[in-house]
Amino acid sequence: MNFRLVVSILGSVIRRSSGNKLQSARWLRFNQARPNTKMGGNTMRFMMLVKTTGEFSGPPPQALIDAINKQGEAAVKSGAMIANGGLAPVTAGTTVRIARNKLTTTDGPFTEAKEVVGGFAIFDLKSKQEAVESAQQFMELHLRHWPGWEGATEVRQILSAEDFLQPYSCQASPD
Repeated sequence: MNFRLVVSILGSVIRRSSGNKLQSARWLRFNQARPNTKMGGNTMRFMMLVKTTGEFSGPPPQALIDAINKQGEAAVKSGAMIANGGLAPVTAGTTVRIARNKLTTTDGPFTEAKEVVGGFAIFDLKSKQEAVESAQQFMELHLRHWPGWEGATEVRQILSAEDFLQPYSCQASPD
């Protein structure tokens, strides 16, 4: 059976532990710069969305899976990675949309998309530059272990409710 595989970040959701208790996923709602004792200082949350632009007919090579797992384990131990996961194919998804003041729900498969999100990771890092460097290292694994794969990792800061009370300024990269 052929299927479209778009997963690049593999693994289950990772939650930080506090003693014997797992902290709840409420951290998604808050993104104030906060002390992270493992990272040594105030940090920001970033989400990385891995997108594919190509058609693939099987799982990623085992060497890529192993390399991603090794990189992910190191990021968790350092306190940088909060959560990660791969997403099911778009054929298994559902879209809930509002258009022309009407709510509609559509089950997959969907019309062809130019890019499909296949996975995500959430990091607690000191700067956007550190987040971009992390994404570059992740994409290097794809270059080395999955020849021909095409895709992108989008890096976006996670904002808190307080961030929406004031204008958000983006720092554009110099041309």
